[in-house]
Amino acid sequence: MAENFSAAPRRLIVVLDTNALVRVALAKSPLARVLRCSLERGDFVLLTSGDILNEIGRVLCYPRIAIHHALSEAAIEEFELAVRKAAVVVPGLYVVRKIEADPSDDMFLACALEGDADYIVSEDPHVRDLKTYQGIQIISMAQFSEKLGLSVARPASPQT
Repeated sequence: MAENFSAAPRRLIVVLDTNALVRVALAKSPLARVLRCSLERGDFVLLTSGDILNEIGRVLCYPRIAIHHALSEAAIEEFELAVRKAAVVVPGLYVVRKIEADPSDDMFLACALEGDADYIVSEDPHVRDLKTYQGIQIISMAQFSEKLGLSVARPASPQT
């Protein structure tokens, strides 16, 4: 008698741009908190690169972010280490030149291409305007939460 095995669904492979990663790190909004929990559960494969990790560290050290969110140097290093542990870090061998308005954003395309990503998650208009890059869809954080089937709790509307 043949046994009926159902294959586990393949986890999505995703690059989060710096803006999305910082939002997830700070987890201030309901959407960012849901995505952070999803990342911690391993619901998707996070791809990153050395360049992306370096940019995250730089951005989290910006005074307007570090002071506003009371981030110590130790907390920033802890987050960078957590991302490094949670993510697949691609070697960074690919070079892409596509986003003329902000060439520093090309690192997300290169990372996604090198790691064979399904999605790039970005809130940056320079990146989002592409919509796709070599078959890789570029979507917002909200669209990504929908792809994962995640629900973001919204405050109840007051009764009138």
